[in-house]
Amino acid sequence: MRFFNMQISALDKLTSHGLRITLKPPRYPEFHYEPGQFVIIETKIKGEVYQRAYSLSSSPITDRALQLMVKRIPGGVVSNHLHKHMKVGEYLRISEPCGLFGQPLKRDPDKIFCYAAGSGITPLWSLIKTVLVNQPCCEVYLLYGNRREQDIIFQHEIALYERTYRERFKVKHTLSQPDSKSWFQIFSTQPPWQGARGRITHQAISNWITPDAAASEHFICGPDGMINTTERALHSAGVSGDKIHIERFGSTWSSAGSDQPVSLIIETADQKQTLTARGNQTLLDALSQHGISIPHSCRSGSCGACIAQVTEGVVTMNHHDALSKAEIDAGLVLTCQARAQSPSISLRVARQASSEQKGTQDMPKQKSFKPN
Repeated sequence: MRFFNMQISALDKLTSHGLRITLKPPRYPEFHYEPGQFVIIETKIKGEVYQRAYSLSSSPITDRALQLMVKRIPGGVVSNHLHKHMKVGEYLRISEPCGLFGQPLKRDPDKIFCYAAGSGITPLWSLIKTVLVNQPCCEVYLLYGNRREQDIIFQHEIALYERTYRERFKVKHTLSQPDSKSWFQIFSTQPPWQGARGRITHQAISNWITPDAAASEHFICGPDGMINTTERALHSAGVSGDKIHIERFGSTWSSAGSDQPVSLIIETADQKQTLTARGNQTLLDALSQHGISIPHSCRSGSCGACIAQVTEGVVTMNHHDALSKAEIDAGLVLTCQARAQSPSISLRVARQASSEQKGTQDMPKQKSFKPN
């Protein structure tokens, strides 16, 4: 994976926890990105190198500069470092763009539905801007949930696009705690929230989608609970799985499961070796524990970087958004999500990272693993 040094041109705190980083237009002719992709930020903190994935909110169609959102996570080493120490004029080391979230736009849909909660709006905003400007016959529907009005990321930009594309862009905001205010807002003269209240629920989704939703493309990004609710509601409305596209920010699978030893047979193009793993480990963690580094990035089942093929044995995956049903039927798995369900697993990996890449996150732009 290639990395680039790009200069910070602006830092904007859009919410109490959301920092937008704007980078000067890439001077690298080989740097190209598609709507909905993310980059890996690599930074050194107290002598240790960290890598974290952050979605691009900019659009390759509407924005010259690159923009990405960093949500400050309590206790998060990298997000807190970026919020506290980044300065305009400094350089940020970022990877080439990654991810497949926006690929369905190439189908040239007539209508897309977007569902976001909190910072989940980030990759969706890239998609939405691109579609509104570049696909003039496509309608866009956005259902966006937050706690309070001041938590709405890109609020003014969304309102501007809503006015500009009023015939094709429909937006519904819903707040779960609209009357909650921080201490410095107690004396605010801002009028009470007049919009929808509550979380994004099954009923809210059913009321929002149109009768032709089953023929449309649906994009979801947010916390796992919201994603699961939205996915179930769409299935209930007759939307097939190939029309539902999910971007996750992190895996929530617990370590519950058998801790019994599992025989893990690793096959590469030129060798085979047998390892001992635990049933409650992901295959990716088991490989890493034994010093075998394969490409990986998101660890949430979204990017497809850690793909491998199970040739013998049974595994289960919590999330597998990056795989189609045909790929799963062919034995392809996401090692960051796969756990053994049989005493022995044979796993064919496409390639191993070089010694220089060990300990880093390496990811191809597209899935390139070919099953036997």
